[in-house]
Amino acid sequence: MVSIKKFFWLFLFVVPLSFISSNLFSEMSNSKSNVAKLKNPEEMEIIIKKDCSDCRIVQLRDLYEDLQKYFQEKFPKSHPGFLHGDFNGDGIMDYAILIRFKSTKKTIEKFIVLLGKENNSFNQINIDQWDDELYLNNLYLRIAKPGKIKEFDSSRIIKLNLTGIELKLFESASQIYYWDKGKFNIVQTED
Repeated sequence: MVSIKKFFWLFLFVVPLSFISSNLFSEMSNSKSNVAKLKNPEEMEIIIKKDCSDCRIVQLRDLYEDLQKYFQEKFPKSHPGFLHGDFNGDGIMDYAILIRFKSTKKTIEKFIVLLGKENNSFNQINIDQWDDELYLNNLYLRIAKPGKIKEFDSSRIIKLNLTGIELKLFESASQIYYWDKGKFNIVQTED
């Protein structure tokens, strides 16, 4: 029998869902807005709503009650669905966002990274998406600081030279997305 944790990673990478669109914010990605200078989710949400009125950044209230309590205690100044940092090392602000929106039949959550460009626009990278309640109410983002990380169930050590993005499934699993050789790579750190 496949455990919930193993199913999460199997579902996440072996059975990927097709994306609703290749670029959720088509107009925004070509605009010259001040996206590269935003530092809070409220400002980003205003921009997101211009392109997708049914979309919003995942909030604390979206998470299961136990996770809400845990998150408030452990990370009182953090946001579960919004991070900013220089993830690709070009000196320009980037964003990692969990976006929630309703399709015609179900709620969908999408994990995207917006890589800032010099002209204050960005390149959008669609990382993954989910529509299962287990993931919708249990996923949150954290910053992964540069340093050494050990891959789960392996002796492999990876050196993060840049800030990474940790995607956590509450009390279950964790992956770190890190930029190397021109793309995001993934390492599982918990199961």
